[in-house]
Amino acid sequence: MPMVRAARIVLLTTLTCALLVGCSGKRNSSDGDGLEGDGGIDSGGASQGDGGGGTDSQVGKADASPRVDGGTRVDGGSGDPVACTPTRCDAMGAVCGRLDDGCGGVLSCGVCATGTICSGDTHQCVAASEVCREAACGAKIDACGDPFACGSCKPGEFCRGGQCEVCKPRECAADKLCGDVSDGCGGTLSCGMCAEGSVCDAVEHLCTACNKTSCVAKGLECGTISDGCGGTEVCGTCPTGESCVSGQCMGTVPPAECVSQGKDCGTIKHACTGADVACGTCPVGEQCVANVCTSCVPTSCAEKGISCGEIDDGCGGKLKCGDCTSGGACYQGSCCMPTSCAALGKNCGDVSIGCGLTQACGTCDAAQNKFCGYGGVANVCGVCTPKPNVCAGKCGNVSDGCKTVACGACTGDNTCGGGGVANVCGKCTPNANACASKNCGQVNDGCGGKINCGATCSGANETCGGGGVANVCGVCTPNLNACAGKNCGTAFDGCKQVACGGACTAPQTCGGGGVANVCGVCAPTTSCSAQNRICGALANGCATENCGSCSAGKRCVDNGRECCTPETCSAHVGQCGQFADGCGQTIQCGCAGGLTCIGNSCCKPAVCKDFSPTGLDCVPGPQTTFNDNCGGQIQCEKCQIIGI
Repeated sequence: MPMVRAARIVLLTTLTCALLVGCSGKRNSSDGDGLEGDGGIDSGGASQGDGGGGTDSQVGKADASPRVDGGTRVDGGSGDPVACTPTRCDAMGAVCGRLDDGCGGVLSCGVCATGTICSGDTHQCVAASEVCREAACGAKIDACGDPFACGSCKPGEFCRGGQCEVCKPRECAADKLCGDVSDGCGGTLSCGMCAEGSVCDAVEHLCTACNKTSCVAKGLECGTISDGCGGTEVCGTCPTGESCVSGQCMGTVPPAECVSQGKDCGTIKHACTGADVACGTCPVGEQCVANVCTSCVPTSCAEKGISCGEIDDGCGGKLKCGDCTSGGACYQGSCCMPTSCAALGKNCGDVSIGCGLTQACGTCDAAQNKFCGYGGVANVCGVCTPKPNVCAGKCGNVSDGCKTVACGACTGDNTCGGGGVANVCGKCTPNANACASKNCGQVNDGCGGKINCGATCSGANETCGGGGVANVCGVCTPNLNACAGKNCGTAFDGCKQVACGGACTAPQTCGGGGVANVCGVCAPTTSCSAQNRICGALANGCATENCGSCSAGKRCVDNGRECCTPETCSAHVGQCGQFADGCGQTIQCGCAGGLTCIGNSCCKPAVCKDFSPTGLDCVPGPQTTFNDNCGGQIQCEKCQIIGI
């Protein structure tokens, strides 16, 4: 046994002897310290371990106190199940937060008003300052298991144990560092090389003897490790959807609320806020049942009563249940033998022949006055008796009661329906007065033709419809002064576009002086100097003017009036989150060196040594889970009691 481990055991033996058993070698059975069956000492002096190996009367028996186990309470050692009655929020004096109902379920006792916090100790809505008490920074856990910030520290400080401390840079000699390493306060140390015979560990930056190791030797599948001899080794990367945790590829961890309720898939309601929380999806081979991923047992074709085709196996796969033979068709999981048109007595149209199939049964001879379904029998040709002499005195297409019959065309000047009677030959008399009051263009004659009311207009400046009346010659009176005061471009004279002059002579442009159709020089309304701009671009009323550019590392701000040097995260040592960079934008800063970001301050999480009276990395118990003061929890190893 190494000397350090031996020293710890001796020290721990003394501590636990004084605190727990008074060095008597016996345990007070009524002390209620919860250590029985977990490293405790029975009345006979033998260690019980996990309820076995001891000699007293309780070894191997159920605890005499009732306990909840999945909603059923086992009373004493009888093993008889007794119905569990869940507790209520009011019975516990709780008005908010999440509580165990005593039967394996979760109670949601309510939500606090904005500005208040549900205390994890009292389950009452109180001011955040009351919950934080003396903590100036870091985080506390509310009754829903969620962290909230108690404050933040100034730049150059970090949060430790709820109080802001000035960041003290590490030192090469004092901390026995080597190589180039962060000083823990935003700077970098160059600590040099190690003495001959040792190497600088590439991760810890401590001088150590070369002891070659590898990812395989450590059983790691991802991340980067020290190779033990001054170098590093990349252990690999995780597939999509997984992340590297302590060198192992792990699936995405569900949100804390899902973990608290023991759920890992689907969507649940937050026990305190009522908001929807997505817990994720199940891997292949499992299915989500009551928001818990359970191993999926594929179904079978026989279980589903399926004898053909393909079905889902219920676990994301497919099952082939066979094929049909002898002309059969697979329909709704069973082999089906379709019928035929002949068997159904059908001879026209598309007919369902069973098994989800249709068949074209033929067409009827319309020339023989046979039509599908005529006579009232679906999909059977029926004979229609046409009306006699339907074309007597008729022209065009006429129905004989069964089909459309062509009754012929008209002769001479006659047209079908021309006399005003449908399907009767007659002569259409054109409207002789169609051009009355018209003198140009073409108009309809009333019989499908056109009449020319005049080829052209003869008067000066006359056009057909020019005066505003269709098919009547009229004069458009132009505005003779359309170009008055104009010397370039074109203008509309009321009848057409007319040219007002030629091109302007540079530097003049048409309309450049601000007057349409007049040559002029554009006069800028402003300038970079007039606006005191030293960078960026400016529209001066005539063109876009370049006011200059900033030197490297600076940004043009204040409408081009200043070149600003943005702040970087080095100005926020010990702080984290989003900050204004002083130049109109923001920067996102994180924490280094294993610190956690809480309330814009980098918080140094507590470790198990902080909860051990002896400064060891284990605790005497019974509590082993602690708030790390930075919004998380740590699970500490329980010190073992030996040598008594």
